[in-house]
Amino acid sequence: MHGGRLPPQRGGEDEMVRIEGQIVISRPVEEVFDFVADERNEPRYNPRMHRAEKISAGPIGLGTKYRAEVVSVGRPVPMVIEFTGYERPRRLTSRTRMSSMDIRYALTFEPVPEGTRMRWSGDVEPRGILKLMGPLLAWMGRRQELRIWTGLKGLLEGQGASGSRGAKIALIFDTLSEVPIWVATPLVRPWHMRWGATDAEVASAMPGDDIVRRAQFNATRAITIEAPPEHVWPWIAQLGYGRGGFYAYDLVDNAGERSADRIIAEYQHIEVGDLIPMCHESHGLAIA
Repeated sequence: MHGGRLPPQRGGEDEMVRIEGQIVISRPVEEVFDFVADERNEPRYNPRMHRAEKISAGPIGLGTKYRAEVVSVGRPVPMVIEFTGYERPRRLTSRTRMSSMDIRYALTFEPVPEGTRMRWSGDVEPRGILKLMGPLLAWMGRRQELRIWTGLKGLLEGQGASGSRGAKIALIFDTLSEVPIWVATPLVRPWHMRWGATDAEVASAMPGDDIVRRAQFNATRAITIEAPPEHVWPWIAQLGYGRGGFYAYDLVDNAGERSADRIIAEYQHIEVGDLIPMCHESHGLAIA
């Protein structure tokens, strides 16, 4: 379920690390369970999750599936979440599948005098180079889960998860939580410069290569999105500061303003020579 936002965490090749925690929410147990079980609510309290949709038929229950997308290390990461256990209102288990990892996640809900005690545990199985970053990413994962469920607590208790002050604090935490990744950049840079791209894509000529013949920075990255090009393009067309944002580190990339979570009609008509603002409306990249 929400394991999709957890970074991979492993201590060794054959050892799986479990992330655990708990929080008390001052709301009835049935209300907390039902809100969490509807994965479409998560973007309201998890700033990393940009969208979530139910893709299975029928009411929410055992076998329900969602398609969601989070931002991890500055890039969108699609995932499919399936409920593997549904015992309303006491226990909810799930499996999340992504290209980089599989996650098994469990939530329990216990009525207490203060409201609901919610406990979480997640087993993460990373793949590829992410296996080498287990200890570093485990540290991040524990803190991210606590922050996400703290956002849920604030939302359900009426404090709001996106008030101006709270939103800025969340943005700062988002950015600082990635510091370990930035510190480790020299170790992963060769892989990061061609993230998701095949050997053929890296070696081939790309549109625009002839515009800057001696570039100081050269990277070829790729991602597969389960949507037709005409559905992806509107999100690209509205990129830019003061427009749709950059769907990444909003504190750094978008002056602390949240990136758009919808298509904005007024930013869909772009032409050669138009400016994509970077940090101010007068500075940016010209469309060639």
